[in-house]
Amino acid sequence: MNCIPDAPEILRRLPWITANCLHIVLSFATILLSIKFVSKLRKSGLLNASTVMLMLLFTAFANVHAVVLIVIQVYGIINSAIHTDACSLSMKTSNCAIFNFTLLSCVVGMTICQNALWIDRLAATIRHKLHHQHAKCFGGSLCALVISLAVLVPLFILYDDPYDDVVLTCLFIPAGSSVEVNRLFNAFLILNLVAVTANIILYLVNRRRQKTLRFNVTKRYRSFENILISKWVGMVVSVQFIFLMTYSLAMFLIRTKSQNMHEVTKQVLRIWFYVVPFSTVALPLISILAFRIFRKHRAAAITRMTSMKADDNTYMKHLMKMWS
Repeated sequence: MNCIPDAPEILRRLPWITANCLHIVLSFATILLSIKFVSKLRKSGLLNASTVMLMLLFTAFANVHAVVLIVIQVYGIINSAIHTDACSLSMKTSNCAIFNFTLLSCVVGMTICQNALWIDRLAATIRHKLHHQHAKCFGGSLCALVISLAVLVPLFILYDDPYDDVVLTCLFIPAGSSVEVNRLFNAFLILNLVAVTANIILYLVNRRRQKTLRFNVTKRYRSFENILISKWVGMVVSVQFIFLMTYSLAMFLIRTKSQNMHEVTKQVLRIWFYVVPFSTVALPLISILAFRIFRKHRAAAITRMTSMKADDNTYMKHLMKMWS
């Protein structure tokens, strides 16, 4: 097979080793934080079924990505410690096909989950009663759609790739699909921008609605819940947007402006600008912080609502229903 002549030099450079170790640390952090987040999510009972289902699916994609990344990076470190010749350190892209597909599928799944979450909030805002009655069915349908797209999109992009080149790590997409993958990430930027905008609009709509529903406690609390979830999704999507924009811009510049760049420098930049692990660890971390804020604001909101006076027993019935 063809070999990468500079492979021994690249893989033994401190920046490359540091990037590998950082990816491993971030991946383990993703798994540990996700366990804590899922535990809080299951015990809380604060969110409706469809939102919980999408959050769990989102977290599952992040953790599958983390596990695959750990396998790739640990193998790379061990392989570079054992072998010294360039051909043994160069990997056929055909041997990385499953890893490439899985990683790309997880990234696609996380991106689409972000949009599914704001669609879920939109349905809860427009038709809350219907949404509440069929939350599991609605959430299951969205999850099925997300999983289908997470499988079909990478399959469509990678299906015709000849896998006839060599790479230093299975993190790198085969040359035959690199342009399509970069276009996909550019499309993700647009989707994330749409998600950020949608969550801002939903936040403003529910905030205004909450102010106009002074004595309807149930509807006020629904709007309050939508506000907090929109904040949470907005924070997650904003972080994803920043990392995706960084990755897409970096890969574009490396691909188009690196003709005079030394191969060693180019490969080190590629591994450092693979910022998806930062994105995956941000999901459970932001979610845990959001839960703390959710609980604090929920208690404050209930206290504020109970301080209002009502002319009859309707208000108190709504209040007891909300607490139950």
